[in-house]
Amino acid sequence: HKKTDTEFMWRTPWSVRNVGLWTPSTGDGDNTWHDAYIGGWQTIAPTGGPPQKYANADIGQHTEATLMPWDTVIVADTPERVSAKFSVRTVRTPFWIEKVVTLEANSPVLTITDTLTNEAEEQSEAQWGQHVALGDPFLTPNCRLDMAEADFFVPGGGDSTRLQDNQSGSWPDAVGNDGGEVDLDLGNYERFLDIALGRDNNITTGKVYANVIEKERRGDYLGKTVQVVPHITNEIQDWIVRVANVCSDGSGETPDACIIELGGTVGDIESAPFIEALRQFQFRVGQNNVCFVHVSLVPVMGPVGEQKTKPTQHTVKELRGLGIIPDILVCRSEKPLEADTRAKLAAFCHVDEEAVVSAHDVSNLYQIPSSFYEQSVLRKVSQQLGFEVPDELPFLDEWQRMADKIDTLSEEVHIAMVGKYTGLSDSYLSVIKALQHSALAVDRKLVIDWIESTDLDPNENSEKQDEAWELLKAADGILVPGGFGIRGIEGKIAAAHYARTNNVPYLGVCLGLQTATIEFCRNVLGLENANSTEFDENTPTPAVIFMPEISKTHMGGTMRLGTKPTPFLVDDCKIRRLYGGADHVDERHRHRYEVNPELIEQIEAAGLVYVGKDETGLRCEIMELNDHPYFVGTQYHPEFKSRPNRPSPPFLGLLKAAVGLPI
Repeated sequence: HKKTDTEFMWRTPWSVRNVGLWTPSTGDGDNTWHDAYIGGWQTIAPTGGPPQKYANADIGQHTEATLMPWDTVIVADTPERVSAKFSVRTVRTPFWIEKVVTLEANSPVLTITDTLTNEAEEQSEAQWGQHVALGDPFLTPNCRLDMAEADFFVPGGGDSTRLQDNQSGSWPDAVGNDGGEVDLDLGNYERFLDIALGRDNNITTGKVYANVIEKERRGDYLGKTVQVVPHITNEIQDWIVRVANVCSDGSGETPDACIIELGGTVGDIESAPFIEALRQFQFRVGQNNVCFVHVSLVPVMGPVGEQKTKPTQHTVKELRGLGIIPDILVCRSEKPLEADTRAKLAAFCHVDEEAVVSAHDVSNLYQIPSSFYEQSVLRKVSQQLGFEVPDELPFLDEWQRMADKIDTLSEEVHIAMVGKYTGLSDSYLSVIKALQHSALAVDRKLVIDWIESTDLDPNENSEKQDEAWELLKAADGILVPGGFGIRGIEGKIAAAHYARTNNVPYLGVCLGLQTATIEFCRNVLGLENANSTEFDENTPTPAVIFMPEISKTHMGGTMRLGTKPTPFLVDDCKIRRLYGGADHVDERHRHRYEVNPELIEQIEAAGLVYVGKDETGLRCEIMELNDHPYFVGTQYHPEFKSRPNRPSPPFLGLLKAAVGLPI
């Protein structure tokens, strides 16, 4: 729609970087006509001539134009005319539109033809919406998904770096490829969806406020009064949009949907800005691009065992009062929801009965996707977001076979978990999952024998010492996970000594590698006072030392973090075989201390070989003991990349050795 030779108008903002079209992104959410300008048409100049600029590239007030790169196909290229064809999706709608742009030589006149073709419609259905959908993560195998979680932590860095291990949930929380230290829930999302999340996928109060304060200090708000509404709520929305468009599955493609978990409880003071941001967000992207799922408890009271709906009724009422109307209710209960309970919830919570989902106890976690599918969750989400459900879901069938297999396993394998935080098993959630994945791969039912490491300390007179040693000696394998601080260290060292001298399969992760090294130095090399400078700064024989590049004054976010390459230095060893003979591995790290490089030659000469080191060849990453069924340690945390159908190789090696399978 040509107004002048250089000025045009379109109904929805869109732009294509490699063609050079710019239009404004006003963010007002209406459907009014907007002015847009053409600029920088160097990329499609007529054949045989130099690139030409046919219009003024100064877009003036429209400096926040939305830029989206899309593939462009030149369909006509002559000295008189050049045409480019491409498909775009607008900022506010998921529709794919085929556009043909034609530029005449020596003329500023631009012709644009829009066509919503059958091919474009099919593409739109297959990639249902580029913005945010709040729904079930398990049942969309044909879509590219991203995940994010909103938490209300307020540390300086906005992450869970300095939280105690029994506060943040999983030791060491969850660590992304980028080194982000995040909540354990993101580890669950990674395992279920087989994606890689990072620090930006954990939206926290601290991060949001820090960003807004930084913008204010920089002058971005031009002296305006900065308030929770709109500045904090806008920052939350912008963060969601940014995360929703970041690829997490390694494909390089934009996700089709993003699932946002808003933690806490409806009515919490700290969640108020997030609730308000989501209320606004549904109008920003359109209500057909958002599906709200509310999770609530349905308790059973008294000897009659009646399922009570009042808690859910009240929380939905409060949520509706805050401007968010749930599309689906996921009701947590011990037993399946009764028909009367479901009908009552539907009547008083303003949803269809099929939108009331029973999230009751199941035999194992992996049965949940099938349970949700049987309750038509996928159909409900598809109706809300406007995508078609395939007739067959082979991914779900494969998943169901795995879940059923778990229920049929009967032969047990016992792994002794020698840890410092055994009072809360979630502190080791990622480690537990890696063990479960590996046990499934060797067709065994996993039994974890929890042992508090202080109970193995020969210098302590613990009441549970005898019981702890009995469990350790009866185990098929021993795992020493990570941790910080001196408490229980001598017990971990004792566990490593028992495993080494009795040919019991052993896996040490991070601190577990370090304690095994200390034990080897003391009892094989004869260095009686060998220790880590973490536990004894004045030790005369530092077997483990503080890494020189790490800050000694700041603890939060200063460790060696994230995915690092570890080249193998030997042609053949057990751990390299488990990794399929790869020349190197990329695993996630979280540590401040390392094996003392000055002792490596002496240690290796005695039989404990560091078969993998960092890219410098100096920092020890993987250890393996000669002439032992399986005595392995890793400085990195392999548990973070373990998946149900692809167990972590070091953990798989421990389970194989524990059941007598060859490696």
